[in-house]
Amino acid sequence: MKRLVTLAIMVAFLLGTVGMVKAAQLTISGGDFRVHGNFVTNPNFESDFKEDTFNLYQRFRTTFNFVANENLRAVVQLQFNMGERWGTDYQLGGDQDVRFRQSYLQFMVPNTNAQVRAGWQWWALPNTLGSHIFDARAPAVIVSSPINDMIGVTLGFARTSDIATRVFDNRRGDFTKTRDEVDHYVAIVPITMDGFNINPFVHYARVGKYTGLTNVALDNITSTGNEKDVDIFFFGINATMDMFDPIVVHADFNYGEASKPASGTKGASGWIADLAVEYKMDMFTPMVFALYETGESRTSVDIDRKGKVMPSLGAGDLNFTSFSTGGAQFGGTAWYAGNRAFAGYATGAIGRMALGLKVKDISFMDKLSHQFLVAYYQGTNHKDHRDIGLFTTKDSAWELNFDTSYQVYENLAAILELGYIGLNLSEDNVDRSDDDSFKAALGVRYRF
Repeated sequence: MKRLVTLAIMVAFLLGTVGMVKAAQLTISGGDFRVHGNFVTNPNFESDFKEDTFNLYQRFRTTFNFVANENLRAVVQLQFNMGERWGTDYQLGGDQDVRFRQSYLQFMVPNTNAQVRAGWQWWALPNTLGSHIFDARAPAVIVSSPINDMIGVTLGFARTSDIATRVFDNRRGDFTKTRDEVDHYVAIVPITMDGFNINPFVHYARVGKYTGLTNVALDNITSTGNEKDVDIFFFGINATMDMFDPIVVHADFNYGEASKPASGTKGASGWIADLAVEYKMDMFTPMVFALYETGESRTSVDIDRKGKVMPSLGAGDLNFTSFSTGGAQFGGTAWYAGNRAFAGYATGAIGRMALGLKVKDISFMDKLSHQFLVAYYQGTNHKDHRDIGLFTTKDSAWELNFDTSYQVYENLAAILELGYIGLNLSEDNVDRSDDDSFKAALGVRYRF
């Protein structure tokens, strides 16, 4: 009962602000309510492993804008029920009924063209198929400003961890709460020309010695903990060329390097590249794409060698498919089967390549649209590493997606997502199963 009272007071406060605050105007935007059922077979790619194949979900997000004028606003986004499954503890009256998903202040610096956003917000590095590095909510300060008609600059700082845990420091001989942060520093220089956009960027992260976080920067082979601060550095270029419209070309290149977290462990460095070409037509838009990530060589997993898979911050998410990556409209717990297929990694580079065809915006009937994808994956890690579970040159997978949306009303869509992954692992890939996986998700989504 106490939680229900708290929730009622919070909602009443937000809605009542319209009448109480004369200096600001309250608007509601970005509402998103979805209810759906997900059916997934063999999400572990192992038919002998039993878990629920059918689950029901719902999620509601809405965004409140407290607008003082065109130069100043505060933005608050709430999420109800956290998108969890029906029947779990996260229903109304549970421990986490509602949370602030985003809350930030946005304002223009007086007498300049510089915009500042400070607080919890969504932050994504420029990308084509989804960022391998960072695409997540984070407490951050981001300053953006045009330099001239062609060039701009964006500078950002984020602190994604500050656990404030008392850790005994043998060198100091006492407990410490310092050096327990994960801090990020980013600079992006967007360049816009006629028919061409390019976004070079750098991203530096410092993982403090006492964060208590392991495997933040390195692959999952050798990292056992931090004995010193870890420095992680990335640079990248994202580009789009539409001078030959209706042909549009997208491309990315990212490089990352991480220092050693402790003695007896190793650093890592690697790169990714992708290319996508689409041709806009009246009834559909076909797109061909390719992705390549560096993988471990025959000797790079040795303790005295540097790893060759690009390090991960644990906050990137590819989004070009609706099953194995984060492109689904209807997600849910244990959803991305591909994460389990590709050596159990959830985000970032893992050592793989991909080739595919995606046909978007297929529409032959009013209010009805479709999307089709076929993709082939193969590991880029050396074949000798299949015994430690890496996705190697001897491992491969096929993915098919067919997604349909029917616009019931202007803001309400009925959606069906179908997906299939056929996984083919080498026989001695740590005895992992490679049974095929299928998913079907059906539901409605109301966006306003």
